[in-house]
Amino acid sequence: MKYFFFYKKLYSAGVIACIFFYWGVTPGAAKTNDPFVLYPQNIEFNVRRNGSNVGRHLVSFFKLSNNQIRVIAELNLKIKILGIPLYDYYYRSEADWYEDRLINLRVDQNDDGKRMQINVSKQNKLIRIEGPDGISSSRLDIFPTNHW
Repeated sequence: MKYFFFYKKLYSAGVIACIFFYWGVTPGAAKTNDPFVLYPQNIEFNVRRNGSNVGRHLVSFFKLSNNQIRVIAELNLKIKILGIPLYDYYYRSEADWYEDRLINLRVDQNDDGKRMQINVSKQNKLIRIEGPDGISSSRLDIFPTNHW
């Protein structure tokens, strides 16, 4: 449970930092949703716990063909006490966007040895979601929880 609260604090800090980055850019850039204008150097955070660096969160943007954008988000945490590993977390997602709509999403997560994958793809007028709980669908205007 202690790690849950740590992650909850980490999540809150990430949301606050993203809000800061959004309003911290030039006034003209704040009116756009172009990530290459908003975040020209990507987004990178060192994750700290009790004054020590325990991980890194990186969000990178890539231009693809046909005006598509790929967003890769990675979070890597390693909690150690006296050099002994206590907790290891890795998250990576690749989200492809076209005209402000999600068209593909691939997520890999390793939560201290417990692996999970999610695949999302646009199919006609719906988003198809495949994950550990099975297959479902949703409206096209769904947003993943990549914090950018």
